[in-house]
Parts: sequence; C-alpha cells; structure tokens
Amino acid sequence: PPHQRPVNTVFQSYALFPHLSVADNVGFGLDVKRVPKAERNERVKKALDLVRMGSVAERKPSALSGGQQQRIALARALVNEPSVLLLDEPFGALDLKLRREMQFELKQMQRRLGITFIFVTHDQEEALTMSDRIAVMNAGVACQVDDPTGIYERPTDTFTASFIGEMNMFLATVVGKSPKGLEVETGGNRLVLPEQAVVAGTKVKLAVRPESMQLNKKVGSQDMFFSGHISDVIYIGADRRFLVKLASGESAVVRMQNAIGKDEPLPPAGAQVSVSCPVSAIRLLTN
Repeated sequence: PPHQRPVNTVFQSYALFPHLSVADNVGFGLDVKRVPKAERNERVKKALDLVRMGSVAERKPSALSGGQQQRIALARALVNEPSVLLLDEPFGALDLKLRREMQFELKQMQRRLGITFIFVTHDQEEALTMSDRIAVMNAGVACQVDDPTGIYERPTDTFTASFIGEMNMFLATVVGKSPKGLEVETGGNRLVLPEQAVVAGTKVKLAVRPESMQLNKKVGSQDMFFSGHISDVIYIGADRRFLVKLASGESAVVRMQNAIGKDEPLPPAGAQVSVSCPVSAIRLLTN
C-alpha cells in the first residue's frame, strides 16, 4: 500500500509543525515508526548536520528564515532514509539568489546520498539546472524524456521546442533530397539539412534558439538569412532581446550578450538589419 512505500515528500509550503522544535519536526517520522530513542536522536542529529542546521535544533520553525525552513523540511524527509524523494516546488517561496544557492546544494546532496529525487517545478531554468533527466508533459502525455541538453538543444516535436525556453519557428517546405541531405525552402532560402524521412512537399517548421541568431553578420553559403527591421529592443541585463519583423511577414527574436565597453554599438529599434544563423543551429520539426 502507498503509505508503506519508502517514499517521502518535501512540500512547497514545507508543512512544518509550528508547536514542535526543529529536532522534533525532523524526528516526527521516526517517532511514528517507534524507532528507539537513542537511534532516533542520532539520526535526527545526522540529518540536521547534513543540511547544516544542527545549531537550530531547539528553535521553533517561526524563528527560522524561509531558506532555513526549507532545509528543515528536507531533513525531515531524508531522516527516514527513503528510496525516492518527491520535491513539490520546494524553492517556490524563496527569492532568486537563495533559490539558486539551494539548487546547487540540493544537487550536491543528491549525488552524495544516491537517492532518486523527483523534482516537480514550473520553472524551466530550474528544471534544466537541477535535472539529470526531464519529462516534458502535454495533456498527460510525455512528449519527450531526455537529459537537459537534449531537451533544450534537440527537441523532437514542436510542443517541446516552443514550451522549453524561447524558440523561433520558421515555416518551410521540403523540396526534395540531394546527395548532401534534405533540401528545404523558407523565406527565399534553400537549405540543405541532415536527412530525415520526410517526403517532398511536406510543410515543416525550422526551429532556432534566439541565442543562435545573429544580427548584421557576414553570411556563409550554408547560413539561413533574412532581412527585416527591429521592432523593439528589450534590455535584460546580461543580454538584450531584439524583436525583428522580417520581410517575409514572420517575426524573429535575437538574443545577444551585452559586453560592457564593447566598441561595436548594437542596432536600435527601427534599424534595418539582416538576421542569420548557421544551418547547424536549425532543428527541423514535422509534428
């Protein structure tokens, strides 16, 4: 039965008992199992030391910060030595800086313990940061299960490609096959892509990440190229997002890194530009 399975959960709200001390919160599961007191106290101490919270064992949860409460909730789950640990958006209540620190700590902890962590999150960056494998779900169906690199760089369908991060999608038509691969046409470009089992005349989408797109760069013979004008520029800090309206009527997002002291000025909104990317950055999708 489910209640006897070696599985523990860390809830998004932490669900700590406010009337119990930190040590008693962590030891609650052991008390339910009637673990002998000496063993119980030793395991509680080890669990608190694991999350670096041994110094607050006698405090109440109300005296702790959000990050400290998160660690206590984690210790309470780990003290039972589960085979699988389910984490339900455990960092949702933390600020960005603390969340990134905890992501790093939790990943290191998982590697030390060797326990399977199932991490539920709506934060895509967090999913890519934390995971060894990611399942992208759509209407209850797993569209793609892969490692983070595969999910981000090699999506197998349009849902995964558009759902994970930003993605430019260009409509294209398969022209036929050549000795070098599959020939497709899009926006005045005829490109040769790695061969796939697609017949001539098939409508496809060419997926390109914004960071793979370039503005006003020298174009190679195998590059995809468009002309257009910048409709908006969004400053993010580390980089800028350029929204480009293409001559074909489609839109593209180009993401370029900001370099302090850079000699070459970046084009402003309204500027006419060329947009290009290497063929190697294009992912052809049929579904």
